[in-house]
Amino acid sequence: MTLINNLARLFLATLVAAFVYGMFALFALRFEEGEMFPPYSSLRSDPLGAKGLYQALERLPSLTVERHYHALDKTSIKGDSTLLYLGLPSGFLNRPQNPVIDQLEDLTSKGGRIVISFRPVNEASGCEAESRKHACASLPVDETNPSETGKDSDDSTGDRDGSATPGDRWAIRPLSDSLSGSQERPVWSASLQKPAEGLPSSIPVRSRLRFEVLDGDWKTLYSVDEQPVIVERTMGHGSLVLVADSFLFSNEAMRGERSPGLLLWLFGPNGRLVFDELHFGVRDQKGLMDLVRKHRLTGFLIALLVLGGLFVWKNAVPFLPATQPHPVSPAGSAHIGRDLAGRLTHLLRRNISPGQLIRVCFDEWDRAVGQHDRGLKGMRRELMTIVDAQQDGSDRIMEPTAVYNRISKILSEGKTS
Repeated sequence: MTLINNLARLFLATLVAAFVYGMFALFALRFEEGEMFPPYSSLRSDPLGAKGLYQALERLPSLTVERHYHALDKTSIKGDSTLLYLGLPSGFLNRPQNPVIDQLEDLTSKGGRIVISFRPVNEASGCEAESRKHACASLPVDETNPSETGKDSDDSTGDRDGSATPGDRWAIRPLSDSLSGSQERPVWSASLQKPAEGLPSSIPVRSRLRFEVLDGDWKTLYSVDEQPVIVERTMGHGSLVLVADSFLFSNEAMRGERSPGLLLWLFGPNGRLVFDELHFGVRDQKGLMDLVRKHRLTGFLIALLVLGGLFVWKNAVPFLPATQPHPVSPAGSAHIGRDLAGRLTHLLRRNISPGQLIRVCFDEWDRAVGQHDRGLKGMRRELMTIVDAQQDGSDRIMEPTAVYNRISKILSEGKTS
C-alpha cells in the first residue's frame, strides 16, 4: 500500500511539473514571437512586426539603436537622434495632441529628425496583401476616411492653441485614395519625384492613404498618381518625414521587398536611432524580477525556493518508518490494567528504595486499617516489631519479599482465627 501511495505521489508531481513546463514554454513562445505587441512594433517578430529591422540596425557599428518607453519630456533624447513613430493611425494628424507635438517640434528644433509612418488604410475588409492573410485577425485596419475628419483644417491658423491639430500646424492633410488598386491585392506603385542616388525609382504601397500638402515647405519624395505618399519638410535645425505606409519597415518587407537605400534616407545622417514603443502602450515598468536581477539576488531566490521545497517535503513525507499500532484484544481492560500496574511499579521503583518498601507499605496499611480496628491491636504491635527489626537490621530476614510474605501470613492467620 505504501508503494502504491509513493507511486501516486510521484505521478502527480510529474504531472504538475509537466503542466508548469508546458505553460512556461507556451508563454515563452508567444513572447518570443511578439504577437502580444501591436503591428510594426520593434518587439514583434512575426511578419507584421519591425524586430528584424531593429536587430539588423543593431549590428551596424556606426549606429546606436535603442527603444523608447518613456514620455518625451522624461527622456534624454538629444538633437542628434532620429525618432521613429511606426504604425500610427491616420487620424493622428486630425487630433489635437499639443503636448506630444510640442515635444516633437522641440526635438526637431535641436537638429533631430522625426519619421512618422501610418498604418495601412484599406477600404476592403481583408488584409493588405494575400501574403499576410494569416495575420488578418491581428491587423488593425483603419477604415475611416481621414479626409472627412480633416476637411476644415485649412480654416485653422496652425497656431499652438488647444484646437490646433498636427495637420493644422504642419500644413498637411490626410486623404484616402479609393479610385485605383485591386480589392484583393491593393498594391500601388509609388514613383520617385526627383532621381536621387541610392533611392529606388519606385516602391510598392499597400495603403490608400495619401497626403495633401498645404504649403510649399513640404517636399514630395514619392507619390502615386501625383498624390504624395512620402513627404519631408525642414523644421528648425531638424526635419520631419511622413510615410503613408509602414510596410517598408516590417519584417515581411525585410524578407522579400527590402529598400535599404530608402531606409537610409529616412533615418538621415544622425548616429542615434530611436524606436518609440510608448505610442503602442508598451512601457518599461520595473517589477520584482527586475529588482532581483539588478541586485544579483537570483542565487538567493533559488536557495530560498530549495529550502521551501525541502520544508514541504519534510512535512509531507516522514523520514522515520511508521510505527505499528499495538493490537487490541477483546479483553482490552486486561491490557489496560496491566499497563497501569506496570506504570505503578515503575513509579514505585523510581521513588522508593527496596529497603524502605516494607516500611512504606506498613505505614499505608496502618493509616488505613490498623489504627481504626481495635481487634488488630495485638497484631499491629507484632507487625510493627517485624518492620522495625527489618529496618534496623536485627532481623536476619532482610529480603523485602520474605518480610512481606511473613506479614501476609500473620494477617491471614489473624483473620482466620
